Amino acid sequence: MIEHKLRMGDTDVHCIESDIEGERIFILLHGAHFNSGIWTKVNTLKLLEAYGISFIAPDIPGFGLTQKSKIYSEASGLNRFILDLCTHKSARSLVFIGASMGGGIALSFAKENPSMVDGMFLVGTVGLDSPGMAEFLSLLNRPVELVWGSEDSVIPVNRAKEMSKKLPKANLFVIQGAAHPAYLASPDVFNSHLEEWMVGNGFTRRNLAAR
Repeated sequence: MIEHKLRMGDTDVHCIESDIEGERIFILLHGAHFNSGIWTKVNTLKLLEAYGISFIAPDIPGFGLTQKSKIYSEASGLNRFILDLCTHKSARSLVFIGASMGGGIALSFAKENPSMVDGMFLVGTVGLDSPGMAEFLSLLNRPVELVWGSEDSVIPVNRAKEMSKKLPKANLFVIQGAAHPAYLASPDVFNSHLEEWMVGNGFTRRNLAAR
């Protein structure tokens, strides 16, 4: 695992990435009040590394140690940002782990590039109930996991429950006592559930069969 800066577009992107190659990568996208280091703090990157998964966790442009970017601004620019991360990792498909704002970026990318997305593990994500999202996710036919804190005051868990009822192929996992950044309250519970989801859907190196 290495932490460094990549020149991408018109900015230097600070990121943490595995030194493992693979046609499928995990992209971890942080929330608005965090940066890529949050995934180290809660040991999620350590879990992915233990399973031999190719991953990259960037500081999204304008956050952490990555400066704002004219190229990677707005939804279309952030979609290009994700595509450039895939190019850097020589990946053809990806799995998202996205929290709050990061989950919203993942959803936006998936709507524009559904064939590239193998799955999404979304934590208190924004945009989940935006117009047309329920219909899109129902048609996506990929594993989608919704992880929420029972005490989320930013996006109440009831909104996630309502959305999950509309998505027969999505599952909602509630971390009791957790606030909006649910992984911070119980990192072990969060990572254990992520591990179960990865193994169950064939995303680990030992059973990384092409879909």
